[in-house]
Amino acid sequence: MGTTTPWGNVTARGHAYPVVGIPEDYAFSGHGMGHTELHRQRFRQFSYQEAEGPREACGRLRELCHCWLEPECRTKEQIVEQLILEQFLIVLPQDIQNQVRERSPETCAQAVALAEGFVLRQQEDKQEEEQVRPVCSRTSSRHGALEPQPLESKEEGNVAVHPVSGGTQRREKSHVCIECGKSFTRPSDLAKHLNVHTGERPYLCVECGKSFSQLSHLTRHQKIHSGEKPHICSECGDTFSQRAYLVSHQRSHSGEQPYHCSYCQKCFSHQSALKIHERNHMGQKPYACTDCGKRFVSSSSLTTHRRIHTGEKPHACGVCGKRFIQHSNLVSHQRTHSGEKPFSCKVCSRKFAYPSDLTRHQKIHTGEKPYACDECDRRFTRLSDLITHQRIHTGEKPYRCLECGRRFRQRGVLVKHQRCHSKENPKGTHHALYLRFYK
Repeated sequence: MGTTTPWGNVTARGHAYPVVGIPEDYAFSGHGMGHTELHRQRFRQFSYQEAEGPREACGRLRELCHCWLEPECRTKEQIVEQLILEQFLIVLPQDIQNQVRERSPETCAQAVALAEGFVLRQQEDKQEEEQVRPVCSRTSSRHGALEPQPLESKEEGNVAVHPVSGGTQRREKSHVCIECGKSFTRPSDLAKHLNVHTGERPYLCVECGKSFSQLSHLTRHQKIHSGEKPHICSECGDTFSQRAYLVSHQRSHSGEQPYHCSYCQKCFSHQSALKIHERNHMGQKPYACTDCGKRFVSSSSLTTHRRIHTGEKPHACGVCGKRFIQHSNLVSHQRTHSGEKPFSCKVCSRKFAYPSDLTRHQKIHTGEKPYACDECDRRFTRLSDLITHQRIHTGEKPYRCLECGRRFRQRGVLVKHQRCHSKENPKGTHHALYLRFYK
């Protein structure tokens, strides 16, 4: 197996090969060339003249390839990833390649994110230069006086350009999103916006691996890692990485809700919350899941939904370690540990841990029984009670005792039954009993 010597040589089966094309004072001096990159270059730059004939040349290449890809330590997927990454960096234009290599990406996703970020910055810089052009003047009198000449309206591709005062041109927002109708001046802005609907997040944070749909969102996120929070709340001293977060936070002190729904007059603290709310009135669901086609009113709802497909559960309970897809589910779960019951019935003052429990309880006071049995017209307050009742008509007994095989309609009855077995087996064989539900 090949190794690297302190002098920058790669040794394989007793042979020492100098590192081709890499200065001796550079290869191990921490200038950004890692172990993998060193062996990759040695493999790629090996020449036939270094060996004594075809057989030795092939043997050395094999050893150098092992030094680079380390098949004994890596999976096939990791090796394929390394090969794709290498070729991807090779095919990149030289200016982009230089920028990406400086950051030493370890995966294709990191390299793509870095390359796209560089390309996007190039496009935006170029388009900003094109968008602001000086008004050309010319001499139109014998005395050399300069007279401003009017700009003619003209079409540039799909973007109509019109003269405006101040020596600049205003571009119409002619690039329209077919999903939500929002319009943009530049095609690149529309392309970035479409990521919101598709759920695509091409911009990757190399610190934590979190991805974003827009480069500006990644830039804001990176302040978390740098610890930069320049915006301070004068009321409580909390600090924020963005001014917008501070403004939103300050409304929690003032109680201000400046955004009103034009359909139902409901008020909101944040404009984004109002926009999402109004989509419910209009029936708009512009965010589509690419896996199952289900649509949502907000990008955050789509992000949460996609975790069903990916299996991601980013919110962990600090007490028991149980993980959840949504933060709200974690908050609800934590009440099982704290015993907190923040939801109170206004009629009898009984408290509940969850709003759904309070809603069900309130039906006792109102007498509401919205769930009716199709067989006998008996009505129930809760859907679960109706489902249990319907088993009387169907004869279904989904709960089975694994000790004796007896079956029951209700889980609670099975639990009571199992106590009989635990009394018969006082030494604790009942611990092997568990519930099994057959659909």
